[in-house]
Formats: sequence, structure tokens, C-alpha cells
Amino acid sequence: MTGEQVLIECDHVTYTYEGEERPAVRDVSLTIRQGEFVTIYGPNGSGKSTLCQMMNGLIPGQMGGQMQGKMTVQGYELQGHAEEVHQLSPQIGFVFQDPDAQLVVGSVEDELAFAPENLRIERAEIIRRLEETLRQVAMEDYRDRHVHQLSGGQKQRIAIAAVLTMKTPILILDDVTSSLDAAGKQSIFKLLQALHEQGVTCIATASRFDAILRGTTRLIMMKSGEIQSDESITNVKQLPVFLSSLESVKTAESKRHTAVESIIEVRELTYRYPNGHVGLKPCSFDLFPGEIAALTGPNGCGKSTLTKLLMGLLPAAKGTIRMQGKDISKSSIYDRAKWLSYVHQQPEHQFIANTVMEECMYSLRMMRERRSDLTSNQSLMEEQGKQMLERIGLYEKRDRHPFQLSQGEKRLLSVASMWMTDPKLLILDEPTSGQDLANTQRMFELCTDMAEQGVSILVVTHDQRWIESWVTRTMQLDSLAVKSEKYRDSLTNK
Repeated sequence: MTGEQVLIECDHVTYTYEGEERPAVRDVSLTIRQGEFVTIYGPNGSGKSTLCQMMNGLIPGQMGGQMQGKMTVQGYELQGHAEEVHQLSPQIGFVFQDPDAQLVVGSVEDELAFAPENLRIERAEIIRRLEETLRQVAMEDYRDRHVHQLSGGQKQRIAIAAVLTMKTPILILDDVTSSLDAAGKQSIFKLLQALHEQGVTCIATASRFDAILRGTTRLIMMKSGEIQSDESITNVKQLPVFLSSLESVKTAESKRHTAVESIIEVRELTYRYPNGHVGLKPCSFDLFPGEIAALTGPNGCGKSTLTKLLMGLLPAAKGTIRMQGKDISKSSIYDRAKWLSYVHQQPEHQFIANTVMEECMYSLRMMRERRSDLTSNQSLMEEQGKQMLERIGLYEKRDRHPFQLSQGEKRLLSVASMWMTDPKLLILDEPTSGQDLANTQRMFELCTDMAEQGVSILVVTHDQRWIESWVTRTMQLDSLAVKSEKYRDSLTNK
């Protein structure tokens, strides 16, 4: 590889976000050559995403902050100016971890055509690329679907396809498999290997060992903004050697729930979207106090539709939802919020406040104001917020804007904020998406404590293997209906 052209070069690069004292990227020097497949691996907050966004000019161009050192990409010496993004866009395709951050138009077809149209590609060529990339990501049947009607994993595939239509020689992917089910991950692995074999230079990030893309030829490990190691990978079987000292899985002690009365009873619940698309086939199950139940299934099987129905975010459907025997199928979202809390698949969609501390306390403050709770004094809530942020390791970042947190830290903050409202049922939609091992364990330790206090927790996920040691029951949602249930050995099958 030594004879290949240098595409990206960092020479003692340091970057500090505006308003921060500690650099997000510290004294990074590396060279990436044409034809490499590089994975940048590290925990949440290690600087992976910041470094990648610097490579295509997004940082510091759109974020401000201070950059030191020298970074050269495709012959451009980046100085942190916004116009550099436009200069590099035909050269570098960038896929964000959160697909909603880059999906900008209505239908899938329009989304895929958007970038090549702006590059003034001929219409016939645009159509050819569109059809090719839809096949590559196995989304041919969704060409006319509105992007906001897609599941999180389907959105991620379309975000990848939209970048592939640009045919850039460099492709950067920021933890892009975190929202994909097992089949989706395998298809993306194969696709990227094929692109790499065709000469595309691939740069990916991963916060978990199972998210390291197969085909990786070089593994860079980051921690606290610095490069810890930079190793060539000649065989994917070498990966466990590099990672074994970093990953140690803590398992949860199995708990038996003995409650006879369920918190939630769902009977024959079904939903059809206004365009006729079936979102959920008849679905029935119970949730009990003190359990952590997983709802699993492939992308697009109806998991998110089900959670929206439980929350009241979608209009009443056929079937019933009972809360401790009371039919709440027609109750408003405001009534349900008194006992049900929901953590969105993309935490940013729920953030309202300007600081981490304010966000942590926001839901609690709103709940107490609605109840005219006389104990809702500021000093008491601040003390509760402080204790919670200390517990999840975010107290030092209490004055930072929530959007400045890493993806894993955002997820922890959203779970902590919902816990403070003292719910009877907590729904977590794809909580392991973008999480490293440490933050996953920290989050499920919180959930275990909540369950011990009688809270029922529903974890909606495609990532069953990653959480199986924490949940007490698994429900498989297949073809838009609950297909089977699997209990841990210590549980009483209800």
C-alpha cells in the first residue's frame, strides 16, 4: 500500500469545540492512502465522529471551535472554512450515524436523486444509479415510500444508498450499522467489501466490536481524542486479538417477577397507515411489573409502530390496550404520559433544553407543573438532577448543550430524564444503537434498578445478542405480529 496515493493526511491535528476546554481530538497524526479500508474504533466520546467530520470539512466549518495542526484531503489543505465542504462533496461521501441528519426530501426516489441532481448528472445516469443502489441495499420495493414512513434501519439503508449514488472515491461511514438488524448488517458488510474491491477507499467508525465492518484492512483505536494504536489487519480473525483486552461483558443477575396483575395488556392490536400500508398485524402480549422485556424483530417488522400506538403517537387502532385493567386505547398522549415514558430511537428528537442539566430535569419539571406539585422547588430538582448526572457520568458536562454529547451519552441522558418522572412503564426504542459496551452496561444498570422498584421496561431492539444477559423475557415480532415468547429460566411463564 506504500505506493498508493495519499488521500488524507493529518499532521498533529487538535480540535476543540467552541466553549469547551478539553479537545475532542488531540494531536492526531495519520495517513490514509487510496484503496484502504480503515475502521476507527473506540468508546462513545473518543473523538471518532469528530475526526471523520473534520475529514470532509464539516468540522470546524459548521461548528466553529479551534483547530490546530494541518489536515490535507485530496490536495485541499483544510482551514476550517464552510466552502471546503462544497469543494470536497464530489470526492467524499459521508453517511451519518443518525439517518435523519441527512434525509432531506420526501420520497425514497427523490432522496436518492437529490445529490446527483445537484452535481448535474445526466437524467438517464441518475435513474441507473438510483436503481442500482436500491438493489445494493435491498430496498427496491420502497422506491415510492416517503422516508418518514420507514423504520430506523430502513432509513439507514436509504441514507447509505443516497451517498452511493454520488460515486465518490472516498466513503466515510459513521457507525452506520448500529440501527440495522443482523440481515441488514450482513448485506452492508458485503456491499462495502464489494465497493472496496472496486477501488473505493472506505473509512468507518465503530463503538462496538461487532460493528467493525468485515473487510477492514486497518484498525485505528481511539480513546479520549487520541490514537492509542494503528494496526494493519490481514485477516478478520485477528480482530478478537486486538479487542479481547478491551471488551468484558457484565451480565445481569436474573430476577423472578412474581406479580400476578399485569401493567399492560395488549389484545389484537393492529394498525394500517393512511396510505394503506400495514404497520402492525394483530398483536397480543402482557407486560408485568419489575420485568425487562425485549421486543425483537427485523427492521420494518412493526416494532416502532407498536411503540407509537402504546404512546398514543398514532391514532387509535383496532384492538385494545389496557393499563391495570382500564382500557386506555382512546386516551390522549398527555394522559398516558402520567404513567408511561418513552425514549426515542434518536434521542435528539426529544431534547428541548439548552444544557445537559436542564434536559435532565425538564420532564420532571413539566410533570410537576401539570400536577401543581408544591414540592417542585428548584433547589430540590437541581439536587435530583445532580445525583442522576453523577450516576451516569455526565455531571462534568452539565453545562454543555445536549447536542454536543456523543451518541451514547445522548442515549444515557434521555433514559435518565425519563426515569426522573417515576413511570410505571418505560419504553426504550433501539437503546443500544450507537452505544459502546460501557454505556450499554451503565444504561441497563439503570434499567435493572428501575425494574427492582416495580417499573416495567420494554426494550424494542433488533440487537438481541447484545442485551440478552439483561432482559428477563424476549418477544419475537415477525411479519408484523408477535410470533413467540422466550423467558429466562428463572422466570414464571405467564
